[in-house]
Amino acid sequence: MNTLSDDVWDMIFRYLDKEELWNVLIASPRWARIAGNSRPLMLHKLELTPEKFQALSSGGELSNVPFKNIVIKSFKGTDQLRKFSKILIHQKKSIELLDIDDFTRTTISEIIDFFKGFSNLIDLKLRNCLIYEEVHRQRLNPIPTLREIFFEKCDGNFFKIFHHQMSIVKVTIRNLDYTWSGFAHEDFIDLVKTLKNLEFIIFDGIGTGSFFDFHNFPFKIRKLDTCLISFHWYVGIKTARKKFLESQRGTLEELTIHNLPYDFDGGKLLKFIIEQMQLKTFYFGEIPLIIDGVKHPVTEFWANEIQICSLFEMFRQYPTIRRFKLMLSETDVDSREIEQIINPATNLFNNVEHFEVDDKSGYRCLLGLFLGLFKNFRNISSLKLQTPDRNINVLLQEFLPRMSSLKEIYIDSTAPRMEQRMNIIRNFVPALSKIWVDSEYVEDTRRFFGDNVEVLPTNN
Repeated sequence: MNTLSDDVWDMIFRYLDKEELWNVLIASPRWARIAGNSRPLMLHKLELTPEKFQALSSGGELSNVPFKNIVIKSFKGTDQLRKFSKILIHQKKSIELLDIDDFTRTTISEIIDFFKGFSNLIDLKLRNCLIYEEVHRQRLNPIPTLREIFFEKCDGNFFKIFHHQMSIVKVTIRNLDYTWSGFAHEDFIDLVKTLKNLEFIIFDGIGTGSFFDFHNFPFKIRKLDTCLISFHWYVGIKTARKKFLESQRGTLEELTIHNLPYDFDGGKLLKFIIEQMQLKTFYFGEIPLIIDGVKHPVTEFWANEIQICSLFEMFRQYPTIRRFKLMLSETDVDSREIEQIINPATNLFNNVEHFEVDDKSGYRCLLGLFLGLFKNFRNISSLKLQTPDRNINVLLQEFLPRMSSLKEIYIDSTAPRMEQRMNIIRNFVPALSKIWVDSEYVEDTRRFFGDNVEVLPTNN
């Protein structure tokens, strides 16, 4: 084994997971040296635990190994922070990626001292980090290599200490909780307006969406990736909430939203984005809406019960849509307001070939509310309907006669009167060629429709 060259050992070590690699490093000074000279190995994430501190401390067997990717969890109190800063004294010059989770009960001075010496830090992640005293003018010295910073559930004091980090080009805020106060909005704005080279902001999670209801945005960015572009969806909203978008018009080039704008200004917001923002690229999740400044053909998308105005605007903007999925959840909606939008006859959906409804509205039974919408999907050839709604038979009688081109149906329903349901389908879909039903009903359905219709189980 000792005759193997350093290059061979390097390749062997790359097949190890992070804990196996750690065990190799502490087993042999030679192996530690080989790994320390390998950038790919040093970029493996090292999650530090109390058991690993001793090996990194001055004089420890790994004190001089230049780790580049460090994760620190649950480090509370100034005494622990001071101790840990000393342990990392040698690695501070090599660390490029630092992930800190749960720094609490710490003082400003100790946090500032901790960050001294990081001369190659590129990417910093801070999660659940709190400073228990008010920050005024205290700031970190510039870290000239720092390009990306990530905050998850950190208090505003942590925003304050990173002012004027001129090398930062990307900031991420994450909060996955459904909350209005997902982060300190004013402190965040005070931070980003000092980051003169900032280009890219990511808002990850529904808890970040309320930021766009703020009144003042004194900064410019080139790229935005956000979970939401609007937070509230109550009926009283009549004026489009576009202050943020207006503040970035002419500067913002790339926009990604992971949810369509919410009602009832959602259609106006979407129209403003597409027609007036002059974006180079615009994505709805993975779906490209604008590429190189030109609207990109869209063939399919999805929306839910609080995105009705956006739903209609999508079809106005993109007549190329062939597949659409409506997702219903247990949301309390204003049925009268929704019906005013969806009930009038329209040709917007004439090009749709496949329509899918995923009904998880439970006790709210929202399926019937959207009857008027279903009636407008007149030209579809394929319908997929997953619902527990016990009124499904009545609804089928209402909208199936409007779907004159229907040939395939996927119906997932445990509602009673299955035979009546099949009879309704047979009567109102004379051109039916294929039907999917629950596996326990396959044989009965096959006998009901005969050989002219292919019957398949829904679990296929």
